[in-house]
Amino acid sequence: MTKQLTDQDFTHLTGLHPSHVLEQLPDALFILRSAADDEFELVYHNPVAARAAARLREGCSGSDAEATRHQDLQATTDGAAPSAELPAQDLADYFVQQTRRCAVLRQPVRFTVRAFGSIGESVLCPVLDREGRVTHVIGIVRDVTDQYRREQRLERLAYYDSLTGLLNRQAGRDRLRQLRNEAKDRGLCMVILMLDSDNLKTINDTHGHAIGDKYLRELAQRLRTAIRTGDLVTRIGGDEFLVAALIESAQEGEAIAERLLERLRTPWSSNGLCITPSVSIGGAIYPVHGTTLTDLIQTADKAMYRAKLAGGNRCHIPPVAGQPTQA
Repeated sequence: MTKQLTDQDFTHLTGLHPSHVLEQLPDALFILRSAADDEFELVYHNPVAARAAARLREGCSGSDAEATRHQDLQATTDGAAPSAELPAQDLADYFVQQTRRCAVLRQPVRFTVRAFGSIGESVLCPVLDREGRVTHVIGIVRDVTDQYRREQRLERLAYYDSLTGLLNRQAGRDRLRQLRNEAKDRGLCMVILMLDSDNLKTINDTHGHAIGDKYLRELAQRLRTAIRTGDLVTRIGGDEFLVAALIESAQEGEAIAERLLERLRTPWSSNGLCITPSVSIGGAIYPVHGTTLTDLIQTADKAMYRAKLAGGNRCHIPPVAGQPTQA
């Protein structure tokens, strides 16, 4: 049986007192002792935990303005970063809840919380006596805010277009595949729209690429605000965009194309310039014009060039059987 290490043994081996070691930790560490009626009392916290506790007390007793500043906090137990913040009192209650859960399970409990502008990964570990009763709970909270921010930046680089903030080509293709599968499973149609600016080259040549980039960002923002929740808008590259949406009928797809065209035609002002956007749109309907993404994108792309050859600033979707040909 392994001999239990005493404070004196630890100091003799390391030249350090245990409390000094705990106080040097960059993580918040606290120890709770089991009391009556499933309650726990705080018996130790290191300086990092003391500062966190002070901020928590300030949040719990602060004014409405302070509570508003901390917004709504969330906690997760799956390792993912919460997307919002809890009020300070809710955070305190959540720690109490997880402490009791740790004591009941008699095993470590892990969770992630967002509070006071930071993200903390937390673990609560029970301490058992020889009879298996929980005598203490040790808690450690590590600030992983910078780590999550780095991961978010990497995710944006991997999945989002740096100029417009839209999904990039590869991420858009993955989402498009999901929409096609959903349309198939639910017995719906899907419209794919290819959009290409008619006048970006003229804008770049006349006003410079900085204005051209602002113009592309404006088109992206208009598309983003025009689509419904669950629809897709992605930048394919250059001045080309793709929009996809689940629909009930081909006529609904045509209506979406016309609505986007009207939204994009609105004049745009920047740096004293007034530019009227001109965009050509081509579309294809699943499963009318094909069932594979390759066929549908090719059909939409050809339809877009047909709209451009007809003078641009218009949309074209190949006619469905029984419908008149579009201009």
